[in-house]
Amino acid sequence: MSQPSVNNAVHSVTLDERKKATLSGANEVLSYSEEELVVATTSGNLTIKGKNIKIVKFGAQENTLCFTGEIDSLKYATAKAPLIKRIFK
Repeated sequence: MSQPSVNNAVHSVTLDERKKATLSGANEVLSYSEEELVVATTSGNLTIKGKNIKIVKFGAQENTLCFTGEIDSLKYATAKAPLIKRIFK
């Protein structure tokens, strides 16, 4: 039986009172500190900033991530246009 491709996996974010969050579609934790967490998701890289961030559970098989802390922001990385296009706008 074939498994669904990563690109077709569902990605969602559930945030409870800016203190606890659960992500689905989380492929990999790229970096982690108490102030910043960067996660590769099926919808692109997601940067979470805050204080006292702690990973509670990362399920690599299920592509889920649960973390706690004082969450200040969630931001998806956007691809920049090639340099030549930015110069000759």
